[in-house]
This record gives sequence, C-alpha cells and structure tokens, in this order.
Amino acid sequence: MFPTNTKLGSHLKLGFTFIELLVSIAILGALASIILIATNSARDKTKDVAIQQNLESIRTAGIIYRSDYGNYGTISGADCDTTNFFVHKPVKDAIVAVRAIHNSPGTCLLGDSAPGTLGLIAKSWAVSFPLVSNNSSWCVDSKGRSVSGVAIIDPNDVATC
Repeated sequence: MFPTNTKLGSHLKLGFTFIELLVSIAILGALASIILIATNSARDKTKDVAIQQNLESIRTAGIIYRSDYGNYGTISGADCDTTNFFVHKPVKDAIVAVRAIHNSPGTCLLGDSAPGTLGLIAKSWAVSFPLVSNNSSWCVDSKGRSVSGVAIIDPNDVATC
C-alpha cells in the first residue's frame, strides 16, 4: 500500500494500486489451482484404493467359496459386464462396486474349464480393472495374487495375473 497524492488537497490518500490488486488476485488464483490439483489427485488415489479393496474381496470370497464347494463358482461364457462371472453374490457385488467406481468393464478370464452342474466350471480365474489415477490396472486371481497388471490366460490355459 503506497500513499498517493490527490489533486484535491495536500493530504495523502492511502489505498492499493491497480497493479497490487492484480498481483494479489494472481497469487490467490495460483494457490487455488494448486489446492484443486492436489485435491483431485487425492480423490483419484482414494478411488484406486477402493478398486483394489473390492478386487481383494473378490479374491478372498473366491477362495472361501472354493473351500466350501470345491470350485470357484465361475461360469464359462460370462463376463464382467453381466456380473454372472461368479455365482457367489459377494463376488458379484464386488464387481458391481468396482464398475461403479470406474466405469469400465474390466477383464474377467476363466481358465482350464471342466464340466460342472452349471455348465463349464473354471479351475482358475483372473479379474483386472483399470485404476483411476494412472494408466495401470490392478489384478487378482485364483492363485491368490493381488498385483498391478492385467488378467491373462497363460500357455497352460490357466487364468492368472
């Protein structure tokens, strides 16, 4: 704040110059944009953690289902879009939750299928969905893996990450 002379008298009038106001507004704008960027980044990372937790619950529920019923409760020919990939409701709910976070069909693969009461029942499965904050994906599989990567079928017809 610099004193400025007025033409009406000999006393000084105190106030901000136009340049000082513009500089102040520019600084506040820069600080607001930094905070906005940091907030969006934190929001995306929170979504990534939610995706990873839901995929982890798919892995855990699949393992529990297998210990109870002798198979993973997967149905050949289904995909992540139909949510009929697994017959077990907690797994279906987790796939729906991941799709709600990141509107992506994801990748759900079945490997080494064998005849079962519901059709072909897979002996292995892998599920991956893209993360929000970067260009990577998170994958879980029937072998207990929970890693950064995508679901694939290996040369032995086993679904894996």
